[in-house]
Amino acid sequence: MKKIVVMMCLAVFLAVPAMADPYVSASFGLVNLRDADLSSTTTRGKLSFDNGIGFLGAIGSGFTGDFRGEVELGYRINDIDRMREGATVRSQSGDITTVSLMANVYKDFPLGMGFDPFVGAGIGIANVEADLNGFGINGKKDDTVFAYQLMAGGAFILNPNMKLDLQYRFFATEDPEFAHVEAEYVSHNFLIGLRFGF
Repeated sequence: MKKIVVMMCLAVFLAVPAMADPYVSASFGLVNLRDADLSSTTTRGKLSFDNGIGFLGAIGSGFTGDFRGEVELGYRINDIDRMREGATVRSQSGDITTVSLMANVYKDFPLGMGFDPFVGAGIGIANVEADLNGFGINGKKDDTVFAYQLMAGGAFILNPNMKLDLQYRFFATEDPEFAHVEAEYVSHNFLIGLRFGF
């Protein structure tokens, strides 16, 4: 599956120069990472997180019918607030970081009023790294897993070659495994960014 996703991202990237209205974009914003259930062979627990931040960059281009495709590189980080291991709850230092490579498709809805709503979806891969102390883990462990996202938002047209994007994203992954511990990764993302046409 991972090889298929990488090949899809590469195909989109190579196809961009042949498409109409190519663009690059950059965005950042709030990452609300939901509590993650943890399970090992001996016990269960939960991680809770502080709100974090995400940075995304993409290169894409338009298709016919107000569709566009892009390849996106993302980085997200959330500090760990506390951990429940069995019946024990304690404050926990450390963080969860995610680096993702996604292939996205959007549908724009031009209104002719200087604001274009859009919806989108994407699939890809994500390297999820946990830096924690518990469940027999002491330090950093990571796993590369399948990732997917759904997007909705709108673009304010600042000039013919620049748009201000405001959007919500639901970003999640296949359950990563850190050594012998299986976790979850589900997040809500609220982003602002700029899109530059060329």
